[in-house]
Amino acid sequence: MKQLFKCVGTLLLIGLTLSAYSIEQSTLAQKATSYLAQRGEVRLKVAIKSNFDVVTLSRIVDVDQVHGNEVSVYANENQFKKFCAYDFNYSVPAEWNDPPQGVITGGYAKEIENNLPYEWDKYPTYNEYVTMMNKFASDYPNLCKIEEFGQSIRGKKYLAVKISDKIGENEAEPRFFYQSTVHGDELCGYVLTLRLIDYLLSKYNSDKRVKRLVDSMEIWINPLGNPDGTYNGSNTSTRNSRRQNSNGVDLNRSFKCPTGRPQASSQKETKIIQNFAKGKKFSLEADFHSGAELVCYIWGCWSQNVADKAWWEYVGKEWASNAQRNSPSGYFTQENGCVNAYRWYVVRGERMNGATYFEKSRDLTIEVSYTKKLPSSQLNAHWGYQKEAMLSYMEQALNGVRGTVTDSTTGDPILAKVFISGHDKDSSHIYSFLPHGDYYRYLYRGNYNITFTALNPNTMKPDTNYDAKTIRNVNVVNDRATILNVKLKNKHAVSIANTADNHGIKMLKMIPRKNGVSLSWANIKGAATINIYSMKGTLVKTFNIKKSNKGSLFWNGTDHFGQKVGAGSFIVNLNNNAVKATERLVITH
Repeated sequence: MKQLFKCVGTLLLIGLTLSAYSIEQSTLAQKATSYLAQRGEVRLKVAIKSNFDVVTLSRIVDVDQVHGNEVSVYANENQFKKFCAYDFNYSVPAEWNDPPQGVITGGYAKEIENNLPYEWDKYPTYNEYVTMMNKFASDYPNLCKIEEFGQSIRGKKYLAVKISDKIGENEAEPRFFYQSTVHGDELCGYVLTLRLIDYLLSKYNSDKRVKRLVDSMEIWINPLGNPDGTYNGSNTSTRNSRRQNSNGVDLNRSFKCPTGRPQASSQKETKIIQNFAKGKKFSLEADFHSGAELVCYIWGCWSQNVADKAWWEYVGKEWASNAQRNSPSGYFTQENGCVNAYRWYVVRGERMNGATYFEKSRDLTIEVSYTKKLPSSQLNAHWGYQKEAMLSYMEQALNGVRGTVTDSTTGDPILAKVFISGHDKDSSHIYSFLPHGDYYRYLYRGNYNITFTALNPNTMKPDTNYDAKTIRNVNVVNDRATILNVKLKNKHAVSIANTADNHGIKMLKMIPRKNGVSLSWANIKGAATINIYSMKGTLVKTFNIKKSNKGSLFWNGTDHFGQKVGAGSFIVNLNNNAVKATERLVITH
C-alpha cells in the first residue's frame, strides 16, 4: 500500500510539474504575442545545449547573438509559430522588448536652424536626419554631395554622402563605404556615422590626417540602412524601433549569399543596398551593428577559412585594440575583440559575405555596443571609444598592393582579373576598375605571385587579344602601399611610327573638326590609301586617294557599315608604293 501511495504521489508531482510548465509556456506565449501585436516582432532569450541548436534556430527565426548557452533571437508572427513547435526553453525579457528609457529622439532642429555645432547627445527624428544629410552637402559643396539611392517599402529615403576633394570627378582612388543600422533597432552606429561625416568635413582644412583621407579616397557613408525599422510606427521616435523591415524580414539575413541561400536579395531594401554598392565598386567597407562588442569577419556561412585570414585578423584586431585603448576597462573584449563569424555562429544572407564574394569588396561587421538602443547620454562616450578605430580602418584602404592595369601600346585602361596563385580561393580575387584601370588588393605582409588577366567587359571572360602577365615575389608590408602598375601587351596591336619626309615635313596631319576629324597629306606621288585600324588591328575604314601631291579628306567617325565607332584609340595609316605614314588618333566622344 505504501508503495502504491508513493507511485501515486510521484505521478501527481509529475502532473503538477507538467501543468506548471504548460502554464508557464502559455504565459510566455501570451507575452510574446502581445509584443508581436505591438511591434510586429519579439525578441526571445533561448537556452541551447549545443551549436546544433543554433543551426536549428537559424532555420526558423533570426539568430541575433550567441552568449555561451544562451541565444538572442528575433521572430515575426510566422516565425514564432514555427518556433513554438520546437521544445526550446525560452524567456521573453521585458528589458529587450519594452520601449527603453533614456532614448531621446529629436532636438537637432534648433541646432540646424541656428547653424550651431551638433551636441550628438540624442537621436535625430527622420526629418531631422534628412535635413542633416542635405545640410552637409550644402555647407560643404566642394567636399560633399548627397545621393538618394532608393526608398524603403514605406517610402523613406536611402541616403548616402560622398566625401572627396574632387567631388564632381571619378578619380583613380579607392572607394570606401561605411553603413549602419541595417538592423533598425541597433542605434549607436547611426549617430556614430553621422558624426563621422561631420568630423571629416569640418576638420578637412585643419587636420592633416583627415585631409589625407579625403584627398586620397572616395568616401561614402550611409548612416541609416533600415529607415522603416528605426522609425517603426513614428517618424519622431526611435524608442519603438525594430530589427526587421516593414515586411517582418531581417535585412541582414536576406542578402544574396555565396551558399545560394538566399540565391538573390529577397527584399526591396536589400536590393537597393546591393545595387548601390555594386555600382560604386567599393574596395573596403564596414557595417555597424549593436548587441555585442567585437569585430566579426567572414565567412559566416561556411566553415572553411577565408583566403586572407591573416589580413582580416590583422585589421580586426587593430580595430579592437584601438577601441579598447580609448575606452574603460572591459569594453570591446568579447571574444578578445575579434572573431570569425562562423566560429561565433552560422549566418546566411549577411551583407559582409555577399559584399566580399560577389562585389569583390572587403567588408567587416562592427558590433559597437551590447545595448541595442543605447541611451542617448552614452552616445558621446561611444564616439570617443570608436573614433580612432574608425579612422584607422579607413586608412587601411590606402595600403596593400595597388596600381593600374593598362595597354602597353596605347596606355588605355584595362579591366583585368587580379589573381594570386596558391592563395586566392572562394572568389577572393579582385578586378581592376574602369574607367581608370585601378585596382586595390589588401594583403597581409609577405611575398606574392600576382597574375593580371585582361577581361572582356561584356562577358567578363579573358580577352584573348592580350597575354596575361604574372609578377613574381611582390613584397607586401603591413600598413604600407606597394605600388604596382602593370602593362599588358595586345597581341594584335598596330605599331605606331610617326613619319616625316626628307625635309622634316609631317606627311599626315589630323585636325579635330565638329563631328569628325580632317586628315591631310603632302608630298605624295601617285595613288595611295588611308586605312584606319582599331588598336586590336581590326580595319575600321578605308579611303582611296587618287594621284595627288597633297590633299585632305574628312572622316565622320563611322566604319565601313556607316556605324559610329566608340571612343578609343585608332591607328591612321597612309600608304603608297613610295611612302608610308602612321599616326595615332584618339576619339573621346
